[in-house]
Amino acid sequence: MQKACKEAAESTLEKKVRSQKIENEEIKQLSEKQSKLCNEINSSKSEKEKVAKRKERNTTLKEIHQKI
Repeated sequence: MQKACKEAAESTLEKKVRSQKIENEEIKQLSEKQSKLCNEINSSKSEKEKVAKRKERNTTLKEIHQKI
């Protein structure tokens, strides 16, 4: 029973492929910058400052996605 179930699953579902780690230094730097901005957003009390940092973080994320 288990064997039949396993064979049916293998034939209908694709095997999951693990994503590879990115070794591009520029992307790593942008990712660290994005993480730092996220922490600054969370620790900031001024709403204006938060909005400005969110915009900067979003542009950084867009850069990362374009390079990937």
